[in-house]
Amino acid sequence: MITFWKIIANPFRWGWRLLLFIREFILNIFVVLLMVVIVSIYLQITHTTPSMTTGALMMDLNGTIVDKSVTKNKFRLLGRELLGTASNRIQENSLFDIVEILRQAKSNHHITGLVLSLKHFNGADQPALQYIGKALREFRDSGKPIYAVGDSYSQAQYFLASYANKIYLMPQGMVDLHGFATNHLYYKSLLDKLKVNSYIFRVGKYKSAAEPFLRDNMSKAARDADSRWVGQMWQHYLDIVAANRQVTPQQFFPSFPTLLAGLRAVNGDMAQFALQNKWVDEVASRSTIDEAMTKVFGWNQQIQSFNATSIYDYPQIYASQQGAQIAVIIANGAITDGPEKPGSLNSDTTALQIRDARLDPNIKAIIFRVNSPGGSVSASETIRAELVAARNANKPIVISMSGMAASGGYWISTPGNVIIASSSTITGSIGIFSIIHTVENLLDSIGV
Repeated sequence: MITFWKIIANPFRWGWRLLLFIREFILNIFVVLLMVVIVSIYLQITHTTPSMTTGALMMDLNGTIVDKSVTKNKFRLLGRELLGTASNRIQENSLFDIVEILRQAKSNHHITGLVLSLKHFNGADQPALQYIGKALREFRDSGKPIYAVGDSYSQAQYFLASYANKIYLMPQGMVDLHGFATNHLYYKSLLDKLKVNSYIFRVGKYKSAAEPFLRDNMSKAARDADSRWVGQMWQHYLDIVAANRQVTPQQFFPSFPTLLAGLRAVNGDMAQFALQNKWVDEVASRSTIDEAMTKVFGWNQQIQSFNATSIYDYPQIYASQQGAQIAVIIANGAITDGPEKPGSLNSDTTALQIRDARLDPNIKAIIFRVNSPGGSVSASETIRAELVAARNANKPIVISMSGMAASGGYWISTPGNVIIASSSTITGSIGIFSIIHTVENLLDSIGV
């Protein structure tokens, strides 16, 4: 009887062992493949250097420009290598990477010129545009030509295009210059109708952030402040682009009646209007522009276009990080307490970065880049206190203001030994406010 059961059990026993072997074999294969993939990705990240042909640097920016992008350059490059052109949908570009690439390219013998293709560029704040413009001016002054090519140009796109030796515009295109403006929504009447009581505590005459809950229109102080900075920013924009186009600001952007008369003279043709107004140098089709670029940079049979290297494929050279160093800490976004969120400036994370720089003996100074509208009082004080500690530790602090350093953004800037702002930086808004909404009248009206 025992022998009979052994005869029946043996096939099941060997079958089970075979299943275990197959399972372990497949699992081992999976682990080996995973390790190969990880090693391949690491090698791609550390050693990927895209081929660069002799020709133009194509500044084909996609998305917006920020002081610090979420996606690192090497991971972005890896995505382009693995996923192809579809991965080029970059939403954020590092301001400092772009400027560094332009400065390296001007002395690179493979780069013979620059082509600005900005149709997918969504914009940046004025100080960022001015910083890139400075790098474009340096590139142009090195003797290498810059060409701007566009179906149309927004104000931000045109600001960069104005640095080009020659600006091309498509026949159906336009240059959309309309000035700067600001507007706000006001909720006082709405809150009254909803029977919501708003208790607002405010310090500072020009602290207008709480006004939407207090009024149904803009106060004179807020209007004066906004009119001043908007007007100055637009005039600064005109001064720069007019100088780049070698005309006066009045010639570049005359009075509204003069603009209308010019538009009527060309029968509403926006491209011809831009040409007549000297905003662009030539109105031409895509094929005509490609032919002109081919004459300058040569033809690439492989890609069926003129020779060019995308700014995203440019092999940027990074400086060595050995010996004495200067820490660059970027404070970007609204200042908040609690967990870190994308687009916000977390006080604990930023304070820890400052503390690490203070305790690192190789860090000899700190550049603190601020681009913030303010935020939490306690969070701002956490960052400011850590900067004070760094300064007391004999670490010089240079505050570099970007597009905005207002309210709490200005407060965290005060410990700096030196504060540097762009002519287009929006700063100030000094003061504090707190809002408490209560709904006892609303609840009473509905029987609660």
